[in-house]
Amino acid sequence: MLPICALVAAITVMLGALGAHALKGILQPTQLASFETAVRYQFFHLLGLLITGILSIHYSNVSFRWVVRLFSWGIALFSGSIYLIIYFQHQVIELPRWLVLLTPLGGLCLTSGWVAMAVTLYKGIAQKVEN
Repeated sequence: MLPICALVAAITVMLGALGAHALKGILQPTQLASFETAVRYQFFHLLGLLITGILSIHYSNVSFRWVVRLFSWGIALFSGSIYLIIYFQHQVIELPRWLVLLTPLGGLCLTSGWVAMAVTLYKGIAQKVEN
């Protein structure tokens, strides 16, 4: 998992550079701001995935799998839907109604991932204290 996270982080940096340089003259300011938000959330949650991977080495807790799933789905749904929405808007293609629902669903997955991490860490720390 950790090598894949590192590769996706590299792609995220490239997307950030694309937004900062190539897309600046192409996208409208609001679209560019949305693109930057998607990249920022993708990067922060990739860091969360990396932290989860490192922690899962030290804590053999199955709950970390849920954190990974929630962060992965959250990144795909939240950032991915924003990228798609911007693409559809730029190409002047009508947005499918379901597409705009993916962004808040992705945000819910990201939030749930952090809550799952907090619960998992609390349980793991509590177990170590008891032993």
